Amino acid sequence: MSDQKPQGTLPNTAAEALKKAAQVKPSAADPMARIKAVERATEIARRLYPDHFKKEEA
Repeated sequence: MSDQKPQGTLPNTAAEALKKAAQVKPSAADPMARIKAVERATEIARRLYPDHFKKEEA
């Protein structure tokens, strides 16, 4: 069992960006549009709020 504590909820700006990204509709031209949007929003949130994410182990 891990002894890491929950990191808590994301700040509203990051949470809203992720919600908006999750609403992106895939299209025939870009069927991966939603996945790309969520990955971008997650990357930005990780950069701005690193304490809210688990540390990656090497």
